[in-house]
Amino acid sequence: MLSPLLVAAALSPAVQAFVKIDKPVVAIIRVRVIDGTGAAPREDQTVVISGGKIAAVGPSASTPVPQGALVLQREGGTVLPGWWGCTTTSSIRRGAPSSTRCRAAFRALYLAAG
Repeated sequence: MLSPLLVAAALSPAVQAFVKIDKPVVAIIRVRVIDGTGAAPREDQTVVISGGKIAAVGPSASTPVPQGALVLQREGGTVLPGWWGCTTTSSIRRGAPSSTRCRAAFRALYLAAG
């Protein structure tokens, strides 16, 4: 799946409409991370995304932010890396009314969300 963090110039105009951040490296700092494993949420974390993939997750005090990265300070925010839309497709059945439109809409939403 393509990520909205990819450089927008490489994407078609139709896809660019869904791209909000077009930087190759982004650091989201000072957030709570819930990893979905059942572990307790981790506070004051930095998530580094490079080339559309998570490159690092760790305490903000010790996780370096790459030079030139777009820094998004989201103190008090929560991130759930990799969990976008993990169950939504189960509600779409082939042949159901509007299923083709729903699948197309979900593909666009997945792309927009990374």
